[in-house]
Amino acid sequence: MPANIEETKKFIPIFRPAFHYDRTVAPDLIVVSLEDYLSGKTLLTATMDKKAWEKTLATKKVHLYSRSAKKIRCKGATESGNYLEVVSIIRNCNSDSLLIKVKRLGPDGGVCHLKDENGKHLKTCFSWPVL
Repeated sequence: MPANIEETKKFIPIFRPAFHYDRTVAPDLIVVSLEDYLSGKTLLTATMDKKAWEKTLATKKVHLYSRSAKKIRCKGATESGNYLEVVSIIRNCNSDSLLIKVKRLGPDGGVCHLKDENGKHLKTCFSWPVL
């Protein structure tokens, strides 16, 4: 059963050792998958450190840890204005990954840093079939 934000504050996620993309040591991280709460479509998969987790709970806006920038970012705050509001957070059986159901807020409802031919941010980061 999905946990609401108040129940989630009691849950302690398991953060694991990680590396930045340049192989330097990153803070301990947890993998998070973001899903549109209405459609159930997977939007993106990313990571959070403990501070990003705490900011997400406090603001109800998704904060992620960027391993390329080596810092926490509020999704949508740096350029697009396409914020993600937390609707619910569900943990996996091992408490080492999270599924966050979100409501998209912002000018074009996109989540990806890439844009389509009309200059709008893509609605998901999963747009390129492999198989």
